[in-house]
Amino acid sequence: MKGTKVRLNDAIDEYVGHRRNTGYAKNTTRVEQQALDLLLTEVGNIQTRSLSSRHGEMFIAAMTSRGLKPSTSNLYRGAFRRFCKWAAMRRYLPSTANPLGTTRNLRVATPPRRRVAARDFGRLLDAAEHPQSRIIVALGLYLFLRASEVIALDVEHVNLDDAHILVYQPKTGRYDEMPICSELDAEIRRWLTWYAQDVAKDHGPIQKHWPLVPPRRPSQLWNDGSGKNGGRPWIPDFGQLNPRRRAAQIQSKVQEALRGIGWEVSAEDREGVHTLRRSGARALYEQLITVGEAARDDAIGTVQAMLHHKTRAQTEHYIGLEAEREKRDTRLAGRPMFPADRENVVALSAAR
Repeated sequence: MKGTKVRLNDAIDEYVGHRRNTGYAKNTTRVEQQALDLLLTEVGNIQTRSLSSRHGEMFIAAMTSRGLKPSTSNLYRGAFRRFCKWAAMRRYLPSTANPLGTTRNLRVATPPRRRVAARDFGRLLDAAEHPQSRIIVALGLYLFLRASEVIALDVEHVNLDDAHILVYQPKTGRYDEMPICSELDAEIRRWLTWYAQDVAKDHGPIQKHWPLVPPRRPSQLWNDGSGKNGGRPWIPDFGQLNPRRRAAQIQSKVQEALRGIGWEVSAEDREGVHTLRRSGARALYEQLITVGEAARDDAIGTVQAMLHHKTRAQTEHYIGLEAEREKRDTRLAGRPMFPADRENVVALSAAR
């Protein structure tokens, strides 16, 4: 059966709209839009049913010529593959068509991600020069939150009496009541005290519906006759926060703290809140299996729940742990592989 005649641009608009309407994350649909826009640019506004392996090869070649990283190319290839599957279900593309059939994912060399050691957590917190930066670092280290989860927190989500905090996950649209450890309890109390003092004059007492981490106001210019435009940046003692809005671009706050402990951090490193997540999660795992003497599977399960990962394999990869190799090394390093059962050993002389 021939496919329905639909131009590629119309099919792409319909597909991306469908993905948005069915609740896929904004970042997911944004990446898919970018990938399919590149496809449209490269192959032209052809009939969708005309997509063939030649167009798939053109798509891969276009990404290579533009210098996209292998991981990004694989991400875009996945978006194209999902689009083709959807188009076949809509009969915009023949069910036997496989435009990516002559291509494959590129090999990605994944360098080990850096982590902050647990012994340096205190130094990292102290390196955060502003109270707002410090609480962002604390939430990353002790709750393993994503940037979007930190931004979504409200004051009313914090329950220090019961040592819990209600975390909304924009990525999944779910809430999780997470535990507040004693280290984070101290940081939150410190932050809320400073927060209340800062907003008291302009806004009054802290309101429950305000964001837990509001943005800072732009630095004011104090005209002292020196510096650019006759002044220099000046940060007031109070009124630094704007509790009517939510913070944004908090990665830079984390990067400043990382530089404060001697890390070299650039935009290409992609270090930030995920660095805190990895560091806290790995530190918790090591704490559980050494001090807590928990079984490795139990420790991974606890860390997985904190990270909100779907699978244990995802958690092991995220914190730089290969469980089977670790078990292999623990069981065999410096030990006999096949211990002799001396009770069943029969001397040859006795046997004769």
